[in-house]
Amino acid sequence: MSAFFRVGFACPFAVLCILVETNICISQTGSESVTDQASIESSELIEACLVTMEAIDKGDLLAKEVIRYDTVNLVRPNEVAEAYIETIFHRFVFDRTAQRYLYVRNLVRKTEHIPLDDAGVVIPPTTYFETRGIVINQQGIFVREFPGQAVKLRNGLTPDEVFWEHRVLDFRVAGFANMRNSPLYQNRNAYYSQVISSVSSVSKIVRNASNTEILLEFPMAGRGTSDIRQTTRFVIDPNRFVLKELAKDAMNHDSLVPTRHRIARDTIEWTELDGNPVPDKVVKRSPMSKKVGDRKVAVMIETEYDFHWFSVNQEIESARFDEEVLTGNINELVRLADPKLTGALTLIAK
Repeated sequence: MSAFFRVGFACPFAVLCILVETNICISQTGSESVTDQASIESSELIEACLVTMEAIDKGDLLAKEVIRYDTVNLVRPNEVAEAYIETIFHRFVFDRTAQRYLYVRNLVRKTEHIPLDDAGVVIPPTTYFETRGIVINQQGIFVREFPGQAVKLRNGLTPDEVFWEHRVLDFRVAGFANMRNSPLYQNRNAYYSQVISSVSSVSKIVRNASNTEILLEFPMAGRGTSDIRQTTRFVIDPNRFVLKELAKDAMNHDSLVPTRHRIARDTIEWTELDGNPVPDKVVKRSPMSKKVGDRKVAVMIETEYDFHWFSVNQEIESARFDEEVLTGNINELVRLADPKLTGALTLIAK
């Protein structure tokens, strides 16, 4: 038996209108109907979130990224702990329709080595600086990596290929993927398919006025019939169609009291500019394997992104994308990603 199912979203802005018609297989008990409808609704909500971000066709933003981790609580006596912090400012001016882009990145990476005993070997801290810029316009693709000079890349390269190679920040995948390794730069269709199919087996949907939660639970990969299961939780704003949280946990049911272990969590705070929802702050927590002495330990990395938006979907003068931006004094390039000199004062105190 089949039934016709139609879902329409009331959109807060005209560019996002999703109307889906599909056939749903209904079992005699009706249980498959509930499951299928939940999966279809979840897929449509996820796709709506992806479309929301791609609706931003033009913009000018400055983002501050801070990456932190340390191994102080993970090392043994006579081992050396490591404290790491990386601060990056990303300036991104874009007009996707006209295929014009300006990207500037200023990076400072500091690593401190902390011996846990007085006799430990003192290792001086290391600091690394980087400035690079990219301009894409009708004349070609130009890249400058300090201290080198600007160079024009060979013809035939696409903006996405250059952005992938240089790890250009991509706010459109906030929460769903690593913004500095954006899958949108490689294959948009594959990215959409992968994200949407990730909610094909929904365990439960919980709704209220401000949030829609999509919950999934399945065995941990490689653990066979173990009672350890992974849960994934999407939290979506059903009014603006944006992702607010994505959390992954391991649940161990092999005990009298089930225990939860956090695997990773992304939270996204949003603001509106000219009627468009845009990310304001993104916090990512995820584990990384780190070698300490002769062994490996799991280190939790925290990455924070704060955004300052100068404009969204407003016309941008073509002069902003002139390759001469890269050929002048390097200090002028650095200034473009400086929050004080650009007036992005909201990033200074963060």
